[in-house]
Amino acid sequence: LAASGLGYQRGGVGPAVQAQTGVDFGRGFARVRVNAQGLLSAGAVDSGRVAAALTVASQLFARHATVLEIQAGAQRGMPPGSEIDLGHGLGPRAFDAHAFTGNRAVWGTLEHRWFAVDEVIGLLGIGFAAFLDYGGAWYSDQPARLGGDVGFGLRLGATRATGANVGRFDLAYQFGDGWSGSRWIFSIGRSYAF
Repeated sequence: LAASGLGYQRGGVGPAVQAQTGVDFGRGFARVRVNAQGLLSAGAVDSGRVAAALTVASQLFARHATVLEIQAGAQRGMPPGSEIDLGHGLGPRAFDAHAFTGNRAVWGTLEHRWFAVDEVIGLLGIGFAAFLDYGGAWYSDQPARLGGDVGFGLRLGATRATGANVGRFDLAYQFGDGWSGSRWIFSIGRSYAF
């Protein structure tokens, strides 16, 4: 509840709904996730956000995995600073933080991973990945800004860690909007968890 007596500018009810479902198909799975939240005030939607995602993963060969992830979202009436900002944990990985910001977004990646070595001197595993990313974010009163990259990279993960902390070292070629300078980018970050 958003009651004016509790300091809210506009009173109302703020429901939130999350749902997901999936299906297993032998050596892979598919999962759909939906998240919606908002503020209903005076019988109308004052502000809100909705997002949906599809993940399809397959492990047809031992030590290999292929993942397709597609996400889309929109928001309206949210306070400044809560825009969709691709580049902080999701989005085309070869672009700078804040390269794609707005209240509408779409993003997808296709990644193939090879788990080459499970453990090196009891400390880390080594893998490689090839990927294709495409997507962007923009404001509803602007044309869509979209960009992508294609590349390959090294994956290093601590085998004694308690969480998913795989590091990535990627070389990628950028295309589309949202870039300046060289189209070839070397980036370092955390590997995407799907």
